Amino acid sequence: MTIQAILLAVLHIALLAWVRRRREFFHPATLWLVVFSTTTTLYALNLLPYRAMLVESALILCAGTLAFVGGAMLGDRLLARRAPTPDNEGREAAEDAADHGRAASAAVVERAATLGLVGLWAWTLLFIVQVAAAFPLQEVFITSYEVRQAISKQNLASIGVKYTYATLAAAALCAIALAGATTPKARWIWTAGVFSTAVSAYLSTGRSNIILPLLVAGVAYAVASGLQLTLKRQLTVAGVGAVIVLVVFTVGGSIIGKTFENNGLSKVSSVLTDHTLLQPLALPYQYATGPIAAFDVQVRTLPVTPSTDGCATFAVICQVGSAAGFQMAAMPNIRPFTAPPMTWNTYTAMDRPLLDAGAAGVIGLLFLTGTTAGVLFGLANRGGLFATAAYAIAASAVLYAPVQNNFLAPHIVGGVLLSGLAIIVARFWPERLVRLLPVPN
Repeated sequence: MTIQAILLAVLHIALLAWVRRRREFFHPATLWLVVFSTTTTLYALNLLPYRAMLVESALILCAGTLAFVGGAMLGDRLLARRAPTPDNEGREAAEDAADHGRAASAAVVERAATLGLVGLWAWTLLFIVQVAAAFPLQEVFITSYEVRQAISKQNLASIGVKYTYATLAAAALCAIALAGATTPKARWIWTAGVFSTAVSAYLSTGRSNIILPLLVAGVAYAVASGLQLTLKRQLTVAGVGAVIVLVVFTVGGSIIGKTFENNGLSKVSSVLTDHTLLQPLALPYQYATGPIAAFDVQVRTLPVTPSTDGCATFAVICQVGSAAGFQMAAMPNIRPFTAPPMTWNTYTAMDRPLLDAGAAGVIGLLFLTGTTAGVLFGLANRGGLFATAAYAIAASAVLYAPVQNNFLAPHIVGGVLLSGLAIIVARFWPERLVRLLPVPN
């Protein structure tokens, strides 16, 4: 335990207490601070023998948090300042317009959610067929090592694997439809739709893929319904979420063979690994704190690491540029591991900006990211359908920030684009074809 690790945790906790008094629980600044307060506090406990954190690493992590939180709070304030305060007559006209458009809007939401689910499961079926053509059918459902290797090495056609993009879009749209449901039947159907996205994601072999659509759905429902949580309920939501993540990673890890016994961590002496009763907590603890320790390693090696010139943060753009013949080398999504015995290959959300432009890149890019998230949150609070779906998907990247930088990851960008496509199609769907969609009443 080092003083810089303790101060890092204290800063995040103090900032969370300050922000929570000024912003909602599902505001991007609050979500960022909830997850970083948790992981930095766990890291400060030093239950695994990590090396002492560099002062520079702690300062960069603090600066990144301040940049994102400041940007997020500025983003929603920009919208608040631009919104004029209507007089009584204007307020009544606005309410009449809202009532007039509510039924039409609800219909669009339901059509978009239905399209999202139909598209997701059609795409999932394509993935199952693709895997079953190369492996025994049972391996589709037990996520065998061979299937995971084929996916990671892109030995399978990518079109089927990319169905995970649709899980996020469908989860967001179903949750928004659930928030507006007016009958018990509709509520049950849209709830089942939300959980079906996690079932679909299970087949993709990634444990985080199961959690992400549930996170997206939770945020989408909360924002769309205007959910307000007391402190007690906030703690309950955070606790239930932590338990779900723990169960998914533990059970999922046992299925795919990622257990304490066959991990290098079992050969490390520590409080968690030396006592049999505590060993089940060792891997979850490493999942929560390993990225911070890995980021510290990255800071140490930064002087000898070549600059990525923007192709770490904007990897997708560089991939397109490289395919078009430009001299660009996008950073791979799967990163190299740190050295044994406690190997790790995710480096928090500060990772890619740091490689692109050093500490200044962390501050600048996370400020812009936070501002964008704040603007999206403000638009979502105004009732924008696409903004609500897009914010919910982006919020999953915020919640994942202590692990790695997913803000411009293909599945996040793809999920946002697919949700927008479903909404556009739903808006312009010919009335004579509406009855072909199995929309619940």
